[in-house]
Amino acid sequence: MTQEELAAVIEKAKKDRSTTIKLSDVNLTELPDNIGELIDLTSLDISRNKLTSLPESLFNLINLKELNFSENGI
Repeated sequence: MTQEELAAVIEKAKKDRSTTIKLSDVNLTELPDNIGELIDLTSLDISRNKLTSLPESLFNLINLKELNFSENGI
């Protein structure tokens, strides 16, 4: 998934007030800081990617109950 595609997913999720996003196995190497704007998220699956760190903005996801980041370089 390109950064442009990821930005579109995040923007749509923000507009739709999505509670769940599944971004597993899409070859992500980083998450943008604006992921933290998705305050309605309760579940985020970013497993099986190539992430080596997570942005601090994830702490803004106050409703997040499930975060799957397994099988990354973290």
